[in-house]
Formats: sequence, structure tokens, C-alpha cells
Amino acid sequence: MQFTFSFSKAILYSLLVALLVPAGIIGQERQAIDSLKNIFPSIQNMELKVELLTDIGEYYAEAIKEDSALIFLDEAIEIATSYALDTLLAEAYYAKGYSYDYGGDLNSAFKYYDLSLHQYDKIGNQVEVLNCMNGKGVAAYFQGDYELALNNYLSALNYVDSTGITGVDKTIGNLLNNIGVIYRITNQTGEAIEIYQRGLTIYNSNKDSFMIMTAHQNIGVAYTYQNNLDSAIYHLDRSMETLRLTNNITELPSLLNAYSEAYFICGPDYVNARRYVNQAEELGLQYANQEYLSKIYLLKSQIESGDQKYHSAIDAISEGLKIIEPTDRQDLKLDYYEQASIAYEGSGNISTSLDYLQRYLILYKDVQATDKVNAIADAQVKYESVEKEKEIERLRYEDEITSLRVSRQRWLLLLSVLSLCVLGYLMYRMFRQKEEIQEKNSQISKALSEKEILLKEIHHRVKNNLQFISALLGLQTDHISDQVALDALQEGQDRVQSMALIHQDLYQRDDLTSVSVKDYFVKLTEGLFDSYNIHPDNISLQLFVADLDLDVDTVIPIGLIVNELVSNCLKYAFSIGEKGVISVSLQEIDDRLILTVSDNGKGITQTEIDNLGDSLGYKLIQALSAQLNGSYQIDGEHGGTIATIEINKYRKSTLV
Repeated sequence: MQFTFSFSKAILYSLLVALLVPAGIIGQERQAIDSLKNIFPSIQNMELKVELLTDIGEYYAEAIKEDSALIFLDEAIEIATSYALDTLLAEAYYAKGYSYDYGGDLNSAFKYYDLSLHQYDKIGNQVEVLNCMNGKGVAAYFQGDYELALNNYLSALNYVDSTGITGVDKTIGNLLNNIGVIYRITNQTGEAIEIYQRGLTIYNSNKDSFMIMTAHQNIGVAYTYQNNLDSAIYHLDRSMETLRLTNNITELPSLLNAYSEAYFICGPDYVNARRYVNQAEELGLQYANQEYLSKIYLLKSQIESGDQKYHSAIDAISEGLKIIEPTDRQDLKLDYYEQASIAYEGSGNISTSLDYLQRYLILYKDVQATDKVNAIADAQVKYESVEKEKEIERLRYEDEITSLRVSRQRWLLLLSVLSLCVLGYLMYRMFRQKEEIQEKNSQISKALSEKEILLKEIHHRVKNNLQFISALLGLQTDHISDQVALDALQEGQDRVQSMALIHQDLYQRDDLTSVSVKDYFVKLTEGLFDSYNIHPDNISLQLFVADLDLDVDTVIPIGLIVNELVSNCLKYAFSIGEKGVISVSLQEIDDRLILTVSDNGKGITQTEIDNLGDSLGYKLIQALSAQLNGSYQIDGEHGGTIATIEINKYRKSTLV
């Protein structure tokens, strides 16, 4: 049978658990491993296979069966490496470090924790990088290297700050809790309480009941070592409240032991201390692991010795020694030998007391000697490593110098050839670019020339059409006898002619988008004088026009306004045969155009000005002024008439 994605992972796990559970029985572990090995070749999904191998390895690691764990974890690492399963490889590395950690091999644990850390860093999983750092700290802590543990915890916190990683509040809280434990063990209880409180704040915000319970218990223990019973009991009570809410009975022996320790150290209150430690022992036999049960027996013996009940103290220490003697926990053995010596001395058994004191001294010397030997060995290894690195560096340096000398001429030759190639390529590119630019310039010039011809043709046709319309209006006047109609046709003809002059000027200029206002005004006013048969000896014209080239869209409304105003002057300013002067001015002042048309005729009254609103010419001037964002004023009470238009919206020629 072949396992595929359709095969339920849960079913497969059930099968594996059925094989693993009997493995706890002596003599069946190898049989379980062989059975599992027979199953795995049939699993074709490599990701599932690696996950299962890793999970089983962790199971054996937690059962402190390191050899069995490594069998599965090594295969998981091999498969994950072969199939480039990066995330699963990182998980397998971590599990192998975890296995060595449980087995007490700190160096190997660190090696695989670091491999996992680098793998997670490679795939950008910052959360798991942080967990690896925390794992290294925990491993160092359980091996008794508190300084190394603290350095790893602090490095993890610095990593959080430097990366800005989010969503790791629980891990940060655990780091703070672990740092607090080290501060307490090293008698820095004030710093421990401060760190525990910071972790508690995070646990409260995340509503993490288990860690809230743990933090309060740790704070209570820290206050115990400050001999502050009230604060210790307060936090232990808070821990107990949370424990009851979660019904986590497996943690109860530890908490009861903490109560007992508080009453014993801060009192001593032997009644309460004995009551709590007995409860801790009773539950510890059911729920606590052997190591923690040994700590309960040690505290119980210390309490009984303090209350001078030495036989009870000996009973408790004897139970604990049964647990501790088979282990390698030298730190606990030292505490037990010291307490056993005190208990037997109090009971009057001096011989046994001296025997345990001797064991204590021998073990203490061994621990000290081992530490010194390890320190010397580490120093020697470091020294030899440094010397080897120096020698390797010296040889590498000499080799590099030799290689540089040998290859220098070859590099120079290669660089010369490359330089010539690059120079030739650049010259070729410059030549090609020059040809391309010339070709594009030619195309642009041709296109511009064609557009200029087209625009000239358009202006020419518009001019012809406007002149044709003007001629039609002129012909129409020959068949109309009504004077009002004749005047209206004449005015329309003048307006059309004013626009035709603009397109005629554009057609004759090189700049097809702008008009010389000065030339345009001369032609416009001359045409009006001819249209009304005005002789220059009777009415003269004065032009004060700035030398401006304006955009067509600006000139057309200005031309129509001038046409209306000059026409009004010619029609209404002077009596028949009366001599006079008409002035037209256009000046640019402070980014505005000021247009003025005036005469020295008979003027206009305010009443006449008020009545202008009904005339077509006046409405036309108002509309054209608004188009130019301008204002129109007329004054006729001081001799003659002056019309002024202030233009704010205009465009000059863009041709330079």
C-alpha cells in the first residue's frame, strides 16, 4: 500500500502511536523502531515523511532516549536536504538540538540549534530564529551555565529590537521570564522581580493563563528570597487563582512547594511550611517528574531539620537520594549531601554525617576540578585554534601574493583587450547614435515643415471664407433699403473682417500661432475708417500699441472689442463734418493688458451709459471681456468718451 496526499495524516499518526506506546516497555523499543522503519519506505510524500520522522524523534527525545531519537532525526535531515525542504530541514535541525539538550550534551545541542537558526534566517522566518535563540538559552540554563544562558536571552531581545519583528509577544514574555529566573538564581532578586513584572504585563495583555500563573509564582519565589512574606504570598495566591481557573493540576505540586518555601524562609513558620510541603509531596508522587519530586523531598528535609525533627528529615532526604543518586545532576547531589550531613548530625549519627560531608567535599572538588579542566581545555583549544588560524592566514596571504604576482601581467593584458573592446564598442555606439539622431532630426524637420504648410493652408482658407462671408454681407446691402438693417449688416461685415485680418496675418507670418498686435491694429482701424468713409483730415487716428505678439485665442476677442469701440466712436462721437481724434492704446502693465479706446467728441451721459445694456455691441464687449477675465469701464462726463478694458487672461507668443 502506498501513502499519498489523500491518506489521512491523523490515521498515520494513530498507527505510529500504536507502535510507540509499547516502546516504553523495556525490551520493546528496538522492535518499535524496526516496525517504524518498515512503514516509512511506503510513504511517497517526502514532506509528510520528514514531518513524521521529526515528530517521532522529538517523542524519543522527550522520553530521554537520545539514541532512538537520533535514528529518526538523522533520516529526516537527510531527506529534507536531498529534496530541498528548507523549512522542514530547519525543524529537524531544531529537534536534533532538542534531543542533545535533553541528553545533557550542550555543545552538540548548540551546534544543531545554530544550524536551525541559520536555516530559518536563510528562508526569512524571523519568528523561528527568535525561538532558536531562546532554545539555546534554555539549554545553557539546564546545564548550569547561567552566564551563557543570559547572553542568549539578551541576544534574542536585541534581535527583536533590531528587526522590528511583530506578533512574538508570547516569546518575548518567555524570554523575560527566563531572564528573571537567572537573576533570581544569581541572587539578583530585585532585577528578577522587575523582569518578571514586564513579562506578566505581556501575559495579561495576551490572556495567557498558564504564563500568568507561572509569572506570579516566580515573582512570589523572588519575594521569598527577599524575606518579604506578604508580597510572596500575595503573588502565590494570584498564581493559585489562575491555576484553579485553568484546572492545571500538574503544576500544583510546584506551586505548593513555593508556598512551603515562602513560610520556611520568611518565618520560619514550620506549621504552614510542613502543611504545604506534605501536600506537594502527595500530589508530586502522582503528577510531578522525578527531578522536581527530589526538590520537594529536599525542602521537606530542610524544614524538618530546622524544626529539629531530624528523623523525619532523614526519611525525606533518603527518599530524595533514591531519585538523585542514579542521575548526573551534580548540583542537586551537592545540595543533598550537604542536607544529609546536617540531618544525620542533628540526629546524633556523627559517622554518617561525616560520610555525607566527605561525599560533599569530594564532589565539590570534582566539580571545581572539572570546571578548571574544562576551562583549561577550552583555553587550549581556543589558543590552538587562534594559532592555526594565524598560520592559515599567513599561508593564505603568501599564496595570494604569489598568485597576484603570477597573474598580474595576465590581468593587465586582459584589461587592455577589454578596454580596446569597450572603446571600440563605444565608438560604434556613438556613430550609430549620431546617425539615428540625424535621421530623427530629419524626420522631425520634415514633419514640422508639413505641419507649417498645413497650418498656413488652414489660415488661408479660413481668411478666404471670412472674406467671402463679408462679400456676401456687402452684396446683401445692395438689396436692403431699411437703414437699421443696413447698419446691422455693416457692423456684421466689420466684425467678420476683423477676424479675417487675423488669419491673413497668420498666413503671411513664419509664426503660425501668434499675431503682431501693432500691425493688426493698424490694418483693423484703417479698414474701419474705409468702411465708414472717414477722411483722415476730418477724424485722425492715434495708435499707442506695445510691440506684442499675442496668441490667436487672445487676439480674436481683443480685435472684436476694438472693432466695436472704434466703430462706436466713428458713428456717435462726432457730428457730421466735425473734426476730432480717436486714440487706441494697448499696454502691458504688471502682467495685465490695459486696452483704452477714447475720443474727444461730444461724450456720453450716465443715462446713455445705463441704456447701453440693451445694445448688441455692448453685450458683445461684456461677453468678450469676461472671456479674457477682464473688466470694462466707460467714462463720458469729462469731455469725450474713454472706454477702458483691463485684461487678466492672455497668452503671448511662445516663439523665441
